[in-house]
Amino acid sequence: ERRQQEWEEDFIRMEKDLEEAARQRWKQKVDGAHKKGRLGRSNAAAQAHSPMDEHDSQWEEFLRMAVSMGRLEMHHIPFIHSDLFRKENRAKIFGHLECEDRRKRIQTWRLRWHPDRFVQKFGKKMRAVDLLGGQADEGYANILARVTATSQALNLLHSEEQAVR
Repeated sequence: ERRQQEWEEDFIRMEKDLEEAARQRWKQKVDGAHKKGRLGRSNAAAQAHSPMDEHDSQWEEFLRMAVSMGRLEMHHIPFIHSDLFRKENRAKIFGHLECEDRRKRIQTWRLRWHPDRFVQKFGKKMRAVDLLGGQADEGYANILARVTATSQALNLLHSEEQAVR
């Protein structure tokens, strides 16, 4: 209980700092890409059925956009909203899924947000080291901290799901 509450508080703090502005900038980029014809209309028009589906749609759009991005920044990344980790919201968010489907979805997200995998896939675009100064880039550190926090929250969610079985 205490551990989960600490994670929730950490997420809320991080989101207050980053979430809304980042989402708006991301939405502007995606909307701009739709207007320029770079993203398919069918995906933009599709309505998400749940916050999980919405996140998965945002992730797919992010993957398409990431290919053409020069530098990956915090506001480009569609992080999972902290509401998905709160116990009081889980029945509403996960309730429509069978136990096995819920487990598979959480496992997919755990792999997606694993810090090593994330860095392997996007590390070059995050520019970990400033080549002139030789110091770690603050943007890289912030992204990695948020990815790590997301991964740890998903691991906690996974272990709680395992305990329910």
